[in-house]
Amino acid sequence: MRIAKFLFIVFILGSLKMNVISQVNLQNETNISLNYLNPKEYEVGGITFSGNASCDTRSLMFAVGDVIKIPGDKISKTIERLAKMGLYEDNIRITATKIEGNLIFLDIYLEEVPRLAYFAYKGVRKSDIDEFDDKISLSQGKVVNENLKSVVKNIVRDYYVEKGFYYVNVDVIEERDTVNKNLVTLLIDVNKGKKTKVNEISFYGANQVEESKLRASMTTIKSKFIFRPFNKIDTAIVDFFKNHDNYKNKDLAHLFLNYYQDRVRIRFKASKFNDQDYETDKQNIVSKYNELGFRDAYIVKDTYYLNNHKDINIDIYLYEGKKYYFRNITWVGNTKYNSELLSKVLNIQKGDVYNTVLLEQNISMNPDGLDVSTLYLDDGYLFFNAIPIEKLIEGDSVDIEIRIVERNQAKINKVKVTGNTRTGDEVIIRELSTLPGEKFSRSDVIRSQRQLLQ
Repeated sequence: MRIAKFLFIVFILGSLKMNVISQVNLQNETNISLNYLNPKEYEVGGITFSGNASCDTRSLMFAVGDVIKIPGDKISKTIERLAKMGLYEDNIRITATKIEGNLIFLDIYLEEVPRLAYFAYKGVRKSDIDEFDDKISLSQGKVVNENLKSVVKNIVRDYYVEKGFYYVNVDVIEERDTVNKNLVTLLIDVNKGKKTKVNEISFYGANQVEESKLRASMTTIKSKFIFRPFNKIDTAIVDFFKNHDNYKNKDLAHLFLNYYQDRVRIRFKASKFNDQDYETDKQNIVSKYNELGFRDAYIVKDTYYLNNHKDINIDIYLYEGKKYYFRNITWVGNTKYNSELLSKVLNIQKGDVYNTVLLEQNISMNPDGLDVSTLYLDDGYLFFNAIPIEKLIEGDSVDIEIRIVERNQAKINKVKVTGNTRTGDEVIIRELSTLPGEKFSRSDVIRSQRQLLQ
């Protein structure tokens, strides 16, 4: 009998997917045994509830009059369903209280999870509490379970991490009401700790690009103070004398400046550390390499850790690859303008460093206004598109094919003025360079905007 009971409990627990307490057995006083090794079908003769809660019987996987197997899936799946509701404590039990012939009578033990009576913050400023109130929907009577406490904890922690307190500690403390055991108070205890700053950023594998350029490409994450004027100076001196010919045609003042840029940096206010900003700056580093012709460059790995002063050091390991250059640039699909004119506007020559940023910029949205898209957009080709494709990579040379999609020219149909309260719309329209019936021109649109701002 004891072995049978043990095997039965193992069967029930093994069938559960959630960490809940389940139990199906007979009260001792019945003195009726069941063969748990061979499940038997019983008709449910009655269902009762114990504990301080009950539920809608429609939530159960069985009802009075149903025939179910003991042991079987109906019991375990019912416990799973009740647990997933988040309304009951994890000590849900289903107990067989009586057997009469083929009838089995079941009792479901449920304890309602507590509800919120009051909540408070500790170690938090009033302005921060206002921020939390917008993000955390805590109110009296709300069900308090582990999921709610986890959500509160994560929201508060993420808020302070965003502000630079990377190692903030947040505890959500639950305290039962002494009068009503089903009510709880939540204390959200915050220990912000020291604001985490970026102390130093170290690059490994940056042999062809100056580290100062890589640091400058990181627009948000900035390291603090560095003063190591003689770091690896012996290596620099040996290299200078050993490869003296390589330095003959170089500006020594520029070389001296480059040497000290990575060893002496005076910045008394470092940036806070933020995961999202850090990921963006890692992309900026790779973009800088691409801009300098290193199309294959990528970050092999990176790590950040606390130093002795509880600030963050960042180590970034790089693969640079080789430097590439433009070779042949061809045009496909252009009928409005010939390839010679487009290449002149593109202004990239054979042998130039392969700069994907410059290529995209000279195709569209050059800040100087001199790009291929302007040529088309000023002549009504509003739906124009140019797609650069790497056609061939050979050695350190890259052939580019730029595929042009011209489509039809567009005309201005209507000009509508909104938000005007000072003068008549016709006065404004009279000042515009873009009028109905004319071909669309991006330059005219920009010119009209400037005229209105004067």
